[in-house]
Amino acid sequence: MVDIPKGGTSTSMDNKTARLVRSVLQWFVELTVILIILTLWNTPSSLALNLARAAGLLGYIALFLAILSHEFLKDMRQLYGRPYLNVHHWLARVGLALALLHPLIMAWMTKDASAFVPRFDSPRIFLALGGRPALYLILLATAAGFLRTRIKSFWRYIHWLNYVAFFLILAHSWLLGSNASSGILSVIL
Repeated sequence: MVDIPKGGTSTSMDNKTARLVRSVLQWFVELTVILIILTLWNTPSSLALNLARAAGLLGYIALFLAILSHEFLKDMRQLYGRPYLNVHHWLARVGLALALLHPLIMAWMTKDASAFVPRFDSPRIFLALGGRPALYLILLATAAGFLRTRIKSFWRYIHWLNYVAFFLILAHSWLLGSNASSGILSVIL
């Protein structure tokens, strides 16, 4: 897709490729949102539970796109008319807000704040409730991003915790989420 000259650095993509990438990403997001809405619409659960699920799933997609945006670091202005960090941080803020909304709704529904406490009973329980430690890893990685000028290059290593969090969220949704582990959403995940 992107030519890499002998020097090893990426050049900007041509307009046709940029339009194609933008279209594929837009198609992916629209299709995913429609599938999430249809899946939850057909799930016999309370409105609050479906809102919590939607927040979790949409937050996961936003975090995925924030991670994916790094692959288009040099091309983000051509793709979306904004610098990479603007797009990346917007996606990260939306993902983080939705990731926080998910356990807040769950804790409100159950009247129990344990939705924020990681469990280490067994590897299966840890992974099934992997959204709990993932939330703290995302917050830590976000803090590292804010402190990047103070902690120099070390911030990147802490920021990579987002990848661990991303896979913990995947395990959580796959093992615990009734909508994510079967049907069309499992294909998207």
